[in-house]
Amino acid sequence: MKTRLRLLNLLLVVACGFVAWQMRANQVDHQSRLDNTFSVRAQQVAAGETAIDPLPPAPKPADYSQVAMRMLFAQDRNPTVVEEKKPEPPPKKMPELPVLHGVMDLGDGAIAMMSPKDGAAQGTYKVGDTIGEFEIVKIATDRITFRWEGKEVTKLSAELRGSGERPAARSAKTGATPAAAAAAPAAPAAPVKPGPGRDLGGTSRACQPGDKSPDGTIIDGYIKRTARTPMGAVCNWVPVEKN
Repeated sequence: MKTRLRLLNLLLVVACGFVAWQMRANQVDHQSRLDNTFSVRAQQVAAGETAIDPLPPAPKPADYSQVAMRMLFAQDRNPTVVEEKKPEPPPKKMPELPVLHGVMDLGDGAIAMMSPKDGAAQGTYKVGDTIGEFEIVKIATDRITFRWEGKEVTKLSAELRGSGERPAARSAKTGATPAAAAAAPAAPAAPVKPGPGRDLGGTSRACQPGDKSPDGTIIDGYIKRTARTPMGAVCNWVPVEKN
């Protein structure tokens, strides 16, 4: 029994010795490799000059303005604002010029006998008066100058002649048709009281339409005078003191 234990101990000693020898051999081999690796010195090589590119300039905020202006999802950033212009209204058409019946001058300035339109009632007008949409600027024997919308319009007397149509009689009943008005007999005109009419400026007064009193009639301090002109007879009432 003791012999076996001795053999077993001997084997253990041999095994430990072998392990120790193997560890020593590995250490020596490892150290040899380290010496071979780190004992070689690297050769020094002269470093060449390396060109370094200059730094690019710093970007400016204005360089990115196009990015903000052309954003597809923010159309309101577009600096070009297109304003929709409203179409201009068409120019106003000049109305029909008044109709001239005659011009007279009794020393107080020329007076024109005109109607606002062909067939309308006749009246006497002087410079500064308004007939329809026209203001009378100048009255001459052969031409008259009007002002309309700030523009002066001069027309010869021959160009202001109407068709000679008299004012149409109004229907006695409101709303009557033209056929009924034409078929109905015209009511007799009421007699006109002789005498001076509306003031023409200065001291003269107009003759009333339908006044059939003879020339030279004196009423209320005025005398009726009828002058013959190339345009026709011109009737006025003037103060008696002037005759």
